Amino acid sequence: MSRPNLYCEDLMSESIVPVCSPEYAERYDLHNNLHQLRNCMLLHDRQAWSSNSDYDEWKAWSEHCQPDLFPHRRNLCFDRSDLAIVAAMNHAGVAMGRKQLVEKRIKSKMLVMPFGDISLTCRQRYYFAMLGDRRNPKADIFIQWLKQQVTKR
Repeated sequence: MSRPNLYCEDLMSESIVPVCSPEYAERYDLHNNLHQLRNCMLLHDRQAWSSNSDYDEWKAWSEHCQPDLFPHRRNLCFDRSDLAIVAAMNHAGVAMGRKQLVEKRIKSKMLVMPFGDISLTCRQRYYFAMLGDRRNPKADIFIQWLKQQVTKR
């Protein structure tokens, strides 16, 4: 990210991957069976990448791994990605998860990646930005702390 008067520090990239509860994956025979996704409810954050990105995450992921999956008619939209994840944990469908944010739930087996680790690295990134002429040692320490938190995930 380059802006003339801003100092920007790259914190982390983002990748997305479909996730659901183990029970949902079993019920719809999803394990390594992408075509079964057509029978599922898709859960997603409709404002993930812009003010109204609608299905953009699912479309981008599908174009990356299985272009013939869309159009898809069964979906449930949320205005926050964490709500889609909670719905997925409660067997409502398959959510498009941000890998960094769902990793702990996958490790604890609350969620599974039914198609394996077929993730898409997104163009979106997370940054820390401040006015370039206002940098100070406290801000640098905070940036380093943020980076440590990201790598601990």
